[in-house]
Amino acid sequence: MNLPSVEGTPTSSTTESTTWKMIATSLAPDRVRDKVDQLEKIIYKYLYHCTEHVKKLTEYRIRSTKAQLDEFEVLEDFQLASTPNHRIVHFILEFKMKLCSAKNANRTTILKHIELNLPPKCISKCIL
Repeated sequence: MNLPSVEGTPTSSTTESTTWKMIATSLAPDRVRDKVDQLEKIIYKYLYHCTEHVKKLTEYRIRSTKAQLDEFEVLEDFQLASTPNHRIVHFILEFKMKLCSAKNANRTTILKHIELNLPPKCISKCIL
């Protein structure tokens, strides 16, 4: 039911049509699509930033596994071609290499503790 309007004030039907036109123009499909694209880019950047360390860790594990596989294949070839004297030398060197690797890991840990000013709780347990 449309009532006659007083001069200078729009009727309710013209007010409704004006608001609908404003809503329709503010929600144009191109603007909505642009906003959605911007939101997608922001979400993508956030997810990429938050999962980058997982990607690096996975790549490191893959490289490490490939290196271990290569080492195992070389060890099998060595065991097939080696003599008993070679095997004895191999076991002695293997023990020395493990000890050297442990010392290097301890040294790296201690240097990191010193660099970060952390208390030296593990220094007494380390073999240098």
